[in-house]
Amino acid sequence: MRSRYYLITQCLDRPSESAWMALYKHGGDRNFLNATSLTRSYFHQLLERFSTFYQIRPVSGAGGRPPKLRYHHQALSLLLFFYVGYMEVSTLCMLFGLL
Repeated sequence: MRSRYYLITQCLDRPSESAWMALYKHGGDRNFLNATSLTRSYFHQLLERFSTFYQIRPVSGAGGRPPKLRYHHQALSLLLFFYVGYMEVSTLCMLFGLL
């Protein structure tokens, strides 16, 4: 018999308070380089280009579920962590506060 282990939303930080947001807002250049393999300035250059291709719909009062990722830097870093870092989905959920 196989056991399943999973995360629940109560055990995760909100995306606005996630580990990534703390690193993005308050982390030093060494921390940023260690986590993303990019310098902060190069990350922002890549982010500028990335944001022209990735659309984040605005939060509206029309109903529906609001997007979990509200900023382009969250989406880009999630992609970088997934493709460059070879992280498990559960680890990404914990880093970004997503489920």
